Parts: sequence; C-alpha cells; structure tokens
Amino acid sequence: MKNSIILSLVFIALCLQTSWAQEEGTLTKKERIVNGKSIYLLAGPSFRFNNKSDYSGGLNLEAGFLKRLNRITSVGASLNYSKFNFDQSLSNSFENADAIGNNAFLEDGGYEVYVVYMEGGNLNFLSVGLDFKLEFIPFSEERKISAYGLIKPFILVSKRSNVSASTELWYSNTNPFILPYDPDNWSGGDPYENLSSDTPGLERWAADTEFSGGLGLGVGFDYSIKSNIKIFMQSTLKFTLPITHIKTNSFPPSRNDGYYHPDYPFVKEGFSTINLSVGVSYYF
Repeated sequence: MKNSIILSLVFIALCLQTSWAQEEGTLTKKERIVNGKSIYLLAGPSFRFNNKSDYSGGLNLEAGFLKRLNRITSVGASLNYSKFNFDQSLSNSFENADAIGNNAFLEDGGYEVYVVYMEGGNLNFLSVGLDFKLEFIPFSEERKISAYGLIKPFILVSKRSNVSASTELWYSNTNPFILPYDPDNWSGGDPYENLSSDTPGLERWAADTEFSGGLGLGVGFDYSIKSNIKIFMQSTLKFTLPITHIKTNSFPPSRNDGYYHPDYPFVKEGFSTINLSVGVSYYF
C-alpha cells in the first residue's frame, strides 16, 4: 500500500511536468481556456474489492471543485461520504454454505456449538481528498466527449456503530460438525446469551471513531450537454489504510479462539472498495 502511494505521487509529478512541458513547448500563442473552474456532484454504489469482510455494498456520495491548469491537468479537492452496513448473511456459515465469514464455534473438546448472530458494526466514512484529473486527450472546447484518469489521495474519518449479538446453543451429532445446518446433524437451538458493549470484557464492541487515509485511482468519461454543463460516469478503486471492522472469517470455528478471542469480531486491515458513479459538473 505504501509503495502504491509513493509510485502514484511520482506518477502525479511526472504527469504535471509532462503537461506543463507540452503547454510551453511551442512558441505559438496559447489559446485561452474559458470556464476553467468547475464544481461537481456524484453518487453511486460502492462495493468491497478484494476484501472478505462481512459488509454488503454501500452508498458513495461526493462533491468537489476542480481548476484546469492546462489542457491536460486539473487539480482540486473533494468531500466524500460512503456507508457500508454489516451483513449478517455474509457471516452466517451455520445456515448459508456460501457465507464468506463464520458464526459457528465449537466448544473445545466437546459437542456444543455456539452460533452467534450479530447486529450493528456499520461503517460510515467521511474523507477529504486532493484530486488530480488527467485528460487522456488534450482538452478542447469543441470536443463533446472526453475521457480522463483520476488520482485522489485522501484522509478519512471512520465511524463504526455499536455491535451486539445473540447466541444459540446447538449440539452436533458429528465431530467435526458439518455445515450448513441439517436437521439430521443437529439438535438444540436454545438461546444462550446476549452480548453487547455493556458485557464485561466486550467494551471494544462500543461505537468507535478512527482516522486513516488512502488513495483512489479512477477512470471516467464526460459528455457536454451545454457549454458549461457536463454529465459524467466514472469508476474509482479506493485503497484505504487499516481501519477496524468486522471480519469473522479471520477467527477459527472454536469457542476459545473464535468468539471468545479478545479481538473477535474485529480486524484492523485495509478496506478496499470500488465505486461506480454518475454525476454532473458545472463549469464557470
């Protein structure tokens, strides 16, 4: 991740140097760029990318400002909000063979299996970014359609909501136990205990705020519907430095190493996402 950020910053510097050299490489009078500033709004879905945490796709909203430096490079800033909700179905290995996480934990040396159903742990991200927009073809006032690349280093505030859980006690007729649930292999299902940040030793389940950062890399294209209004579509891959979030497949299916583990159900890892967005820009 650090290497990617360093390489991207080097790439930004090279692109800026190249674009300035291109602009000043001839002695002809440069065409004045009108409407060189813009504000924009975008929205769209966001999805986990190479990321096996227990979160479904979320929402991505952004507003920003850009100033054109020359016919290739624009620089600006943006404010971004995104939200990801914990998805119990992704961790429900007890009932779902396709779950990527785990919620069934065997008593060490026994046949008792504790099944954990969690709620909460939703993530809200608010980030401020420095935006570099690079035209693939030098800008022209007459061109209706253009394509571009984006480089967006950002700082981020992550807010995680309270986590709570209810557990059920099941007995497996097989050892090791077989998932997903089949009535022939299981008995029991009685409520066992309720867990929350008020439970002794689970204070870490309380809502929390963290600071992090990262890098976004994107591509897009825009279309001019008027001289000063454009609509656009873009896709951005965001690499976020480690934040604390729910990832149950990092814990083995045993009671002591699983849901009794002092870190359960959290990991502190990168949280990569891909955003697909549509938006509108106003130039002035």
